[in-house]
Amino acid sequence: MILALHGRGDSAHGLSFLRHHLRIDNRDWLFLNAPDPWPLPYGAPGYSWYGLAPDHRPGIERSLQKLNDALAELASQGYARNQIVLFGFSQGCLMSLELGLRSPQPFEGIVGISGVIYDQDKLLQEMHPNSRSTPVWMSHGYQDDVLPYEGYVKLRDKLSSKLLNYHSESLSKSHTIISVEFDLIAEFLLRIQREKNFFKDPDHI
Repeated sequence: MILALHGRGDSAHGLSFLRHHLRIDNRDWLFLNAPDPWPLPYGAPGYSWYGLAPDHRPGIERSLQKLNDALAELASQGYARNQIVLFGFSQGCLMSLELGLRSPQPFEGIVGISGVIYDQDKLLQEMHPNSRSTPVWMSHGYQDDVLPYEGYVKLRDKLSSKLLNYHSESLSKSHTIISVEFDLIAEFLLRIQREKNFFKDPDHI
């Protein structure tokens, strides 16, 4: 399963185009709305995972609890965390990293686009040791005018030293998802699926 988390002012519907562009047939998708209304002027209803600075932390912690509740419900339906890829854009990327790196059970993977970590040192210090094996793929744009590229570089360097399977793409783009990323993400998802199946094969243990 791919659990998709949108950015501020967007919605579950706003990311639903991904399933068509990634063209991966053997995956279930779940698109979630963030808990707080965040309507944009003249736009469709939008939502937010946490408030504006300096009030990030309370919303992040509350949203983490709601996401863990959702994961418990998914587990009751047969979806273990090692069968779930977290996919997040912007705010959703931050939430995916908070959720995935704190989890005692590794996720199948994390895809993070145009996002950062709220408190890098705190999260990396509190990161669960088991989460180091979760494959992580991230991308960021040189021209990102919402979350500047320089901040992402610091995060990239720290994550690459902490995680066992980390891949980063720096792209010529602003704060958005561009077409070239679809093939890159699809390749990542297929790779982690192949590797998981490889190590499940008794002949390769």
